[in-house]
Amino acid sequence: MRRKILHATAHTPAPEAVYHRAKTADDLLGVRFTEEEIVFPVRLHREYLPYAEIVWAYLYVRETSVNTGEFDGSCVVDNRLVMYTAGGACAAIRFERTSYGQHALERVSAAAPHMAVGFTPENRARFAFPAPEWQR
Repeated sequence: MRRKILHATAHTPAPEAVYHRAKTADDLLGVRFTEEEIVFPVRLHREYLPYAEIVWAYLYVRETSVNTGEFDGSCVVDNRLVMYTAGGACAAIRFERTSYGQHALERVSAAAPHMAVGFTPENRARFAFPAPEWQR
C-alpha cells in the first residue's frame, strides 16, 4: 500500500505508524478512521489526514438529472466528504450514498471537535479557500 499525505506539518506522523493503526481501525467502504487520522483511498493509493489539521469539513451533495432514452428522469447523486486544512489543502472522499457521507462527517467531527462543520455562508467567508475544480 502506497501512503501519501497532503502536506507535512508538525502533526504529521510517520507513515509506518499510520499504516499499523489503519490495519485495526474502523472501516467504512475503504475509509478508515483511526484515533488520530482518517485514511482514505485515492485512485491506486491511500492518503491520510490527521484530525488535528482539519479546520473545515462539509458534505457536498449534487443531484444531476439524466435523460438518456429508456432511463428518462433518472437521477445521479454525487456525494463527497470535503475537508480543508489550515494551509488550504482540500481532500474529498466520494461515497455511494448520502447516508455514508453523513456517517463519515459525524465520525470526523467527533474526532476533531475544533473544526467548523457544514457549508454555511459564515464558514465560506471564514475559510476563503478556492473551490475545488469539480465543484466549480
